[in-house]
Amino acid sequence: MGSYDNRINLDEIDNVENKSLKMQIGEWYDSEDNIHTDKTRKAYETIARINNIWFELIPIPVIFQEEDPYSNYTELKETVEQEGVLRIFNGGSTPTYVSKEDNLRGRAVHDWFGHLQADCDFSFEGEWTKFNHVKTRYPEWVRPLLFTEVVGQRCAVSYYDGGFSDPDFNHKSIFAPRSIMNKTRENFK
Repeated sequence: MGSYDNRINLDEIDNVENKSLKMQIGEWYDSEDNIHTDKTRKAYETIARINNIWFELIPIPVIFQEEDPYSNYTELKETVEQEGVLRIFNGGSTPTYVSKEDNLRGRAVHDWFGHLQADCDFSFEGEWTKFNHVKTRYPEWVRPLLFTEVVGQRCAVSYYDGGFSDPDFNHKSIFAPRSIMNKTRENFK
């Protein structure tokens, strides 16, 4: 949750269909207003509560650090295997309704139970795979927000020329429409 990484450009591994859909989702993300509602606040509280439970189940130490520890999935996997710790970047943005601590715990859950458990990289398809791997742990009504946090942000990073560092990039707390989620599911069948 929350934008944070300076990871390598994975756009070159996406096929034409993936690139087109990724840009469509990035354009959707860019066009949406970041309107804060009671539903958004409650959804983030729900996600944070669940993430905090899963965080306690991570079987190795988690180290929060100032520098982004991994530029790609292989580095994440190898570091965990070699060091026996999970390193998490403690900078970047934090969603409006989440404490910094809850956001960092969410990142650890995202990497451990998402990327590592599903064995998927940081590409568009990898983020989709991770989302599908973890989504059943969350109530259905928060999944469109979780989709935006996981898949939507990944697409926005490709859409903006400067990725997370682009001056036009802002973290957005928005619920993805079912049409975008369905189109993504169809793309990766």
